[in-house]
Amino acid sequence: MSSCTYALHWNHPGRSEPQDLEEVAAFVGVQRSSHRWVHVHCSTPCSSGSPLKNLTQQVDETEADREWLGIMTSVEPYLNFGDSRSFELPKRNQIWTKPQTKRVLERCGLNYDRI
Repeated sequence: MSSCTYALHWNHPGRSEPQDLEEVAAFVGVQRSSHRWVHVHCSTPCSSGSPLKNLTQQVDETEADREWLGIMTSVEPYLNFGDSRSFELPKRNQIWTKPQTKRVLERCGLNYDRI
């Protein structure tokens, strides 16, 4: 079984939203009909949970927080398209502790271990 690569970018220049879910589903369907393994990898922006945020007294929601939340509320169905999937963040990022992160990882069958 061979594998395939399909880049799905939220922050792609000129595109404010990810590819349509149906567009991705069609691509995955073609790959599977060709007996290809589909792996989906998610790497969200990490500034929302960066330890550097602790250096400021800011308590208001930042643009980085809003950007991250928009991605996390949409990413689950994309991750579930994969025969395998992965999620990436720096180890000491506070995003690991957010309920949205835990919920998405649990629903997608991903284990996580944050120190």
